[in-house]
Amino acid sequence: MTKRNVFIRYLLVLVLIATFAASASASDAEKVDDMALAANVKSALEADDSLRSFNIGIETRGGVVTLNGWVSSQDAVVKAGQIARSVKGARSVDNDLSVK
Repeated sequence: MTKRNVFIRYLLVLVLIATFAASASASDAEKVDDMALAANVKSALEADDSLRSFNIGIETRGGVVTLNGWVSSQDAVVKAGQIARSVKGARSVDNDLSVK
């Protein structure tokens, strides 16, 4: 093998390593963003007196917030969805809350 071919192979390996490292960092950053978003949604829901007593589950993935659990009325379902949508970073909300 010529020195040029060896150099090109090493360069390609470095590019692949950098690509994998960048994608791992993006995934980690997204996880942190989703965790922060979930915490912010939880805080916003708990700040509302009419929703504070309910155990509303919150999951986030890629900025999509999913609400699940039970509340006492359809108004509470709507209100929880509105509050979750208003939190900065929420791209969309899947409101899977049920009325008990």
